[in-house]
Amino acid sequence: MRKLLILASFCLIASLPLLLLTGCGRAGNGDPEDTRNRIALSAPSGLWVSNGTIDGLGVLGWNHPPARSFGFIVEINGQEQESAQTTLSLTHLDAGTHTARVRAIGYDGLADRVYTDSAFSNPFVFHIQYGAQAVNVGFNNGILEWEHSQIGSYRASVSVLDQDGTRVGTWSASGTSVLASSLFAIVDATAEGSLSVRVQAIPIYSFANTIVRNGPLSNSIYVYQQRLDAPTLSRNGRDLEWQAGSFSSNHFRFSVNGIVGNSILSTNYVDITSVGLALLQEGTNSITITNMPSNSHHHAVLSTGPEGEYVVTRMSVSSNSIEINFERETLPTPENLRVSGDYVEWDPVEGVQWFVIRLLHESGASALWRSASGTSFNVSDVYGTTWSANGVPFILEGTVYVSIFATTHTGPSGITHASSEITYSNGTLHVLNSSSLSESVTWIKL
Repeated sequence: MRKLLILASFCLIASLPLLLLTGCGRAGNGDPEDTRNRIALSAPSGLWVSNGTIDGLGVLGWNHPPARSFGFIVEINGQEQESAQTTLSLTHLDAGTHTARVRAIGYDGLADRVYTDSAFSNPFVFHIQYGAQAVNVGFNNGILEWEHSQIGSYRASVSVLDQDGTRVGTWSASGTSVLASSLFAIVDATAEGSLSVRVQAIPIYSFANTIVRNGPLSNSIYVYQQRLDAPTLSRNGRDLEWQAGSFSSNHFRFSVNGIVGNSILSTNYVDITSVGLALLQEGTNSITITNMPSNSHHHAVLSTGPEGEYVVTRMSVSSNSIEINFERETLPTPENLRVSGDYVEWDPVEGVQWFVIRLLHESGASALWRSASGTSFNVSDVYGTTWSANGVPFILEGTVYVSIFATTHTGPSGITHASSEITYSNGTLHVLNSSSLSESVTWIKL
């Protein structure tokens, strides 16, 4: 009995590899003792080709019923290869005419059935050809232009390469031109030495059963690159000053925390409050200045040298930065608005003399703005005021909604807009803003 148990155990262990081999996977040639249904997969159909991704080298695809398969065998020109998807990249094929067939690989992983390999699909004949080349490439009045050697619809990829042939910038163009200033602005800031420009036409059309690949690269257009001198920043009281070196266009632009401002300066100093309050953040801010190649926002400008060569002059950022602290404070909103006869009154705001009054009539006419250097305003003073375009007095009768805000303004009472008070001391810029608008109070002419 013991010998029988040992023999049975040995047989079970010896059969484990066979049991494991019958798990999910590729269908085999069939086990005579396997009683599961064997179902041949349907052959793939509807083979197609397209230009594919940006490389334009092409893709072969096909349809297949939703039954399970272990992948596909793709035969092209008699050579087979496998694909786990219903597409196959054709980067390995040359231009010309090709024939493809596809069959599905069987699947063994279900309890009641086995899917076996399908037959090959019907032969599918397709063609690969190359599109146009960009020709007559050159600069014309600051614009890079080119033509296409063949008729068709194209976009273009414009590449800028450094002297080692490394791509340092790429521009995608929908037509046959691009501004030189835009093209060279995208060039890697660390690129050194001369540059070259090449254009590749990318087809956006196709023919039935045909892959149209990207055209060959154009001839190179060479550009000599030069950089303006990097300015050096310093601080003198509330002024920022800089030295730009001997090679400068005398046009400068500030950046705050890496964000470039809009103003173009032509001096070598500026009051620190003119840097751009909208760019400043609470706390410490890092300020740099850029030597710009022209009186514009272009980071690079193309010109023609004395011997007809192309020269691109590129901006240069200051070699150091200046740090300033920024504090922002807002005045308190006036409170306790109330009507007293012809007047609207409110509580004082500590340290504030000037207030701006907004008056809205129930008719929906445009707002009327006034200012006051105190804590009250006589609403009846606006009677007969000509405000609308047709000259009708603003308020004759009815309800008026009055609201106010506190402002830092200290000038004549005719000024009615929100303002800020800016002070600078010991490296800190302090801005005191007008308050928000108060809730309105209703004033009625009886």
